[in-house]
Amino acid sequence: MQSLQRRFFVPKKGFSEREMAFFLDIDFESHVAIVAEIAEDGRSVIAGGGRYIVIRSGRRKMAFVMVDAYQGQGSGRS
Repeated sequence: MQSLQRRFFVPKKGFSEREMAFFLDIDFESHVAIVAEIAEDGRSVIAGGGRYIVIRSGRRKMAFVMVDAYQGQGSGRS
């Protein structure tokens, strides 16, 4: 929930149809979504994610987020 509050600047309990379409309709050209997975107790767990969105020609937006419990453990190292 805290990540949603930071993204939208207010507590958010749900999404409109338009918002859901935006976040779920990924074309992997102008809108790319990735997740970071780790193995935990023999199963895959999503530890974070990122988005790359072309807003218009020459303008892009990128954002990444990690679950609090997995921050500071080197997931972003190259």
